[in-house]
Amino acid sequence: MEARVHYRTAAELPSESQPFPEPWLGLARLDLAEGKLKQSLEHAGKAQSANPEHGDVHKLLGRLHEAAGERARAVAAWTKAAQLDPVD
Repeated sequence: MEARVHYRTAAELPSESQPFPEPWLGLARLDLAEGKLKQSLEHAGKAQSANPEHGDVHKLLGRLHEAAGERARAVAAWTKAAQLDPVD
């Protein structure tokens, strides 16, 4: 999949050159679409490390935790997302 190659390339740039979570979010979303929940959670965690104040990271983490049956963690992630981006 071409998108995965581009996300991976961007994600592997040195952290000072790439402080944005988008490549990791892209990989996490692709993994989720392919049913790779564990890998998706790992990539979403890297997105969170890149920018812990990014609302989309927490929205996706909420979705992933819900899919994993971790309801309390899902609610916490969605709550954080709402605090960071109350309009969305």
